[in-house]
Amino acid sequence: IHNNAAALSAIAQVASLNPDAVSWKADALYLRDLGSKLSESSTERGTSKFRASKEIFEKIDDILKKNKPAGLTEPKKDATFFDVASRGGLMRRMEAAYKWLKSEVKSDEQFKAKKQTIAHEATMLGLMARVIGDKSYDSAEDPEYAKHVAVTLEETGKIVSATKSGNFTAYQPAVDRIYNQCNECHTGFRQ
Repeated sequence: IHNNAAALSAIAQVASLNPDAVSWKADALYLRDLGSKLSESSTERGTSKFRASKEIFEKIDDILKKNKPAGLTEPKKDATFFDVASRGGLMRRMEAAYKWLKSEVKSDEQFKAKKQTIAHEATMLGLMARVIGDKSYDSAEDPEYAKHVAVTLEETGKIVSATKSGNFTAYQPAVDRIYNQCNECHTGFRQ
């Protein structure tokens, strides 16, 4: 929950900044803040934390059903990605995408059968990489860190392109390069 809620916060922040419309764009900052709260509340166990998380989830669900609940806290318009999306949660969501891409697609047949999910997971991986490259996170302005983000974005783009063209032979090298970038980045920047 923590990882997916952090991803929701990041996606909602992106939607609020992007000129394109989504059905819930008017409430994107509310979703961002609720996702952030859900990410925080889901890190501990216990009945009270479960209830708090469930209440937040129900508010998110209501907004997505175009039934915004009353009494929501007015969102900060100038919040940064750092303020609302845990980099650790985003990285674990990236790791989940990578692991799925690596383990679930090992043949041309699987590639063709799962191309929509492949494109989705690669897009999520790329979006999370772009977000953790935002200057509001520490190290983001370090040229080496920025290189890891850029290569990951390039390779996720190659995966999406490969799904569109049906090119399985381009898929695996891109997945492997993402793995290498993640490992190199963690070696240099993980604290």
